[in-house]
Amino acid sequence: MQTSSVYYGDCLKHLMQWSNWNRWDQNNNARLKMDRKLADLIYLDPPWNSKTKYNILYEPADNKKKGYTAQSTAFTDVWHWTDAAAERLERLTKEYISPNDALYPLLKTRECMKGLEQILGKTGMLAYLSFMAERLAMCRELLKETGSIYLHCDPTASHYLKLVMDAIFDQENFRNEIVWCYTGPSAARKQFPRKHETIFWYSKSEEWKFNPDAIRKPYVAKFTAARGIHGANKGSAPESRHKIGKIPESWWADDHLSNVSAWMKERRGYPTQKPRALLRRIIQASTNEGDVVLDPFCGCGPAIVEAHALKREFVGIDLSLFTVQSVVKEWLEEI
Repeated sequence: MQTSSVYYGDCLKHLMQWSNWNRWDQNNNARLKMDRKLADLIYLDPPWNSKTKYNILYEPADNKKKGYTAQSTAFTDVWHWTDAAAERLERLTKEYISPNDALYPLLKTRECMKGLEQILGKTGMLAYLSFMAERLAMCRELLKETGSIYLHCDPTASHYLKLVMDAIFDQENFRNEIVWCYTGPSAARKQFPRKHETIFWYSKSEEWKFNPDAIRKPYVAKFTAARGIHGANKGSAPESRHKIGKIPESWWADDHLSNVSAWMKERRGYPTQKPRALLRRIIQASTNEGDVVLDPFCGCGPAIVEAHALKREFVGIDLSLFTVQSVVKEWLEEI
């Protein structure tokens, strides 16, 4: 796993190769063990089983024209039960896995996947979850003992993904469910507009990095000892406040994160692009300068671009050759 690199292809292929190398390195080559690269932070914004086809939008070559004038398919987030899905489930649930098997970490997910099969049947959702389980298990292999993983998802499958994450990373290592809230136009007329996404944060072990002073934000109101609910106000009294601000709650609705127009200038035409400020908070909270940030579904690259800007090493992977060759490269060159 070479840092300061963006790889093209299915992330599972790369993750398994690096996992196999690290396992061989650890068991058979003490010298190379000193040079192994493992991630301090893994951030994933994978497909969500949203049943949607996403397109990349291209800006016009003629600068006099406004808006986007062309598009091509970035990825299709529609899942069906196929032979490939059946093969994945078989790998995930087979009764014996040798420690030398590349899929050995998936041993932890066997019972979980069997249970999900009983609940869901052989459906598109189970196909999607088996796809994610393989990749999440490989991520665990490439994470340092003090590392963290943040999985970005939405209500379509988040409740099932939480079970998979509990099986792979252990429910005791669940740190936070972060809710990212935002606003904007909506066509919803028969339900509440869906304007939030979920980020699950797990550590790999009972020791993890967290840098509160790097992510504090200003207090926005004056507090008194009589303000609040059920006595929670007591910790917010002026004398108890930290001089550089408070640690953000687990719901993120700051203006620079929730107002889409505030980060439109970052847009690269990629359909599911996230604001750099969102990734900045995650990276600052869970890494230090020089640490390694891995993004297996890097898209147009906001996570690796922000990691680079914050003087972290980065590794990105994406299935779109256009993303790897053009968007990410151009964006990194601007930093």
